[in-house]
Amino acid sequence: MQLTFRGWSRETKQHRHLLEPVQNKGKEFEVKKVATFTTKHGKFVSLQKASNLGLTGDFLVEVSLDRSEVKRYFEKLIEENPLEAVEILHNMLGKATVHALNERSSG
Repeated sequence: MQLTFRGWSRETKQHRHLLEPVQNKGKEFEVKKVATFTTKHGKFVSLQKASNLGLTGDFLVEVSLDRSEVKRYFEKLIEENPLEAVEILHNMLGKATVHALNERSSG
């Protein structure tokens, strides 16, 4: 996962920070190789460590997820709420099929 900070009122420099996935181990955090998701207040949450931040002020924050992180999100959704996952994935499959057919017919 990656965060990009851009100045809210003016952008002088983009600050990019790679995040390291961590897992809560009691009062400490352990750095992991891959992000894991938990459920908190009905939302999927992944704990991440951002190192060497020295920013003040207001920023637009861009969060970048790679494909493996999105896949792990859906795996957690399937585990937590399989019926909702089926509905979401069914709709996505329909849209993907339409896009694939359009791409094939235009290419």
